[in-house]
This record gives sequence, structure tokens and C-alpha cells, in this order.
Amino acid sequence: MGEARGAARRPSTFGQPGRDPTDRHALDPDIAALNLEPISYLVAMEQPWSLEKLDATELEYRCFLQLVRDRPDENIVPSRDCDTYWHAHILALGLYLEHCQQLFGGPLLHYPFSGELGPEDAALQQQRFRRCRRLHTELINRVLRTQACDTTGEAHETAHTEVPQSGRHADAAQGA
Repeated sequence: MGEARGAARRPSTFGQPGRDPTDRHALDPDIAALNLEPISYLVAMEQPWSLEKLDATELEYRCFLQLVRDRPDENIVPSRDCDTYWHAHILALGLYLEHCQQLFGGPLLHYPFSGELGPEDAALQQQRFRRCRRLHTELINRVLRTQACDTTGEAHETAHTEVPQSGRHADAAQGA
């Protein structure tokens, strides 16, 4: 599993400079609007995932991109599924570079050797992974609670596993 490191980064459009990213309740508009349909199609062709899992992983990837943007001095470690989605995005190189330029002002580099350089490196990678999972879980839960607000503005508790099926990738899944 890799990690994001050493990329040029464009500041978040969220709030004022220096604002704590843990206050975030939504993805930056450009990350939320990013067209990942071609990437989801590629993943659906290669992975035996349900549509629910594909949609949930796409949202997880968007949150990963947000964490990378919000925490430019940290090495953000994705989950294995998110890493698989990231790899598919990288394979669509022209689109990946276009998206990275738009979001970060330059390429988001994938460092594939994290945790592979001996026992100490593996232990450090586990620490980074645990921290990133906590950050990711906090972010995605806040984003999902915000998306699940009704017209009165009341939030409904929503867990990551309850992402509704959008049906956007039905054609891709049927072809897999």
C-alpha cells in the first residue's frame, strides 16, 4: 500500500487560512465536483465489487484527496480499497495529471514503498495508517452527516457503510 507524499499542493478553499481541518463538514467544491466516472468504470472492470462498495470507495477517495489537501505536511495513507481506486486513477494518466493540476497545482505523487523497507519502516507505516484511518473516518462521518441533512437542517446519523446506491455505475458493473 502506498501513501501520498511530495506533491505540489494548492491550498484548500475551505474557510480562512489556518482554520482547523477538523471543523470541515463538506468536501471542497472542486473535489466534490470532480468527474470520477471514468475511474469508477475502470475499477468496476477490474474488481468484483458491488455498486455500493464502488460508490463508497469513490467517496472514500474524494475524502482521501481532501485529507491530502488539508494536511500538506503529512504523508496520507489510504485504505487498501482506496489505494486500488487511486491506482486506477493513476493508470488514466492524462486525466490523473489534469485532476492533480486542478486540485493541487501539480502531480500528487504515489510512494509505493511505505512499510516495505524493514521492520522499523513497517511499524512507522502502521502508525501512519492508524492515524490516517482515524482522520478519514472523522472526515467521512462529518461529510455524510452533512449530506444526510433533511430540509429542516437536522442531521441524521449516517455510517460509512450506509452510503446509498446511486446506480451510476450499473453499466460498468454489468460488463464486469
